[in-house]
Amino acid sequence: MSGRDNQAYSPVQCFRVRGSFSVNFLHKNTFTRLQVLGYICMAFALSVFAAPLGIVRKVIKTKSVEYMPFTLSVFLTLGAVMWFFYGLSLKDMNIAVPNVLGFIFGILQMVLYAIYKNHPKKMAEDPNNKLQLSEHIVVDVVKLGSMV
Repeated sequence: MSGRDNQAYSPVQCFRVRGSFSVNFLHKNTFTRLQVLGYICMAFALSVFAAPLGIVRKVIKTKSVEYMPFTLSVFLTLGAVMWFFYGLSLKDMNIAVPNVLGFIFGILQMVLYAIYKNHPKKMAEDPNNKLQLSEHIVVDVVKLGSMV
């Protein structure tokens, strides 16, 4: 028995095998395969643009932009615009459509940054986080190394 027989596969590898099986073997028509692959890629692109929505909620709740870097919003918007025009030039809606949403979310983030950039920083209160340290402990590594 070889060492590969006992190897466990990660969920990502299983998803990749299942996804490629679905795209390659379940759909004999090339056009249908490309459509399925386009929808899968569109779902991943939309998840990239929807990910910062949790931060947008925190910015509105705390009225502070300390959790949302402005450069991230700018480059998210620029990337979405560039990919939109690339998809438009190829006449590929699987590339163009998700990037319209990315452009809208990027503009939303920049508008929120403009609104809340001068507000004082306020930490979001977490009711589950009740542990607070009253003093800091500093360990001198050089002294600790000489003791060992």
